[in-house]
Amino acid sequence: LWMLAVACGLAVGSWGPVYWDSFGYVTQALTGEVGGLGFGRPVFAALSQAVAAGWQGIGGSVWHLEPVLRWLCLALTALAAPATWALARELGFDRRASLFAGALVATSPALAHSGFAVLTDGPTVPFVVLAVFWAVRAAR
Repeated sequence: LWMLAVACGLAVGSWGPVYWDSFGYVTQALTGEVGGLGFGRPVFAALSQAVAAGWQGIGGSVWHLEPVLRWLCLALTALAAPATWALARELGFDRRASLFAGALVATSPALAHSGFAVLTDGPTVPFVVLAVFWAVRAAR
């Protein structure tokens, strides 16, 4: 399911910074600034800053940071599909229904498009799904 989500992101996503806030996130990664709007964006900025520092530490150019961050966003976003499968299993769905639920998430055009961009939208989805998974597990 993860590979399917990655493949869909590559097929549907844009190969460059097409969103206005993608530029801001890349800038924040390089400058160390942290944006507002709640808890998620500062966490995203801190992760991006760590990646930027590591990228520059191995000799990577600042001009090639955006694709590195874009691929990281895709890798994280694609985790939503197997997380959905796990949530469906935890809810008592059979293997086939769980696989179908995960495949629907993996092939979502909206998730594929926003997942292969330097945005917070895609990478937050697996965290939300995993939070629901752990809430269901705790309730049991």
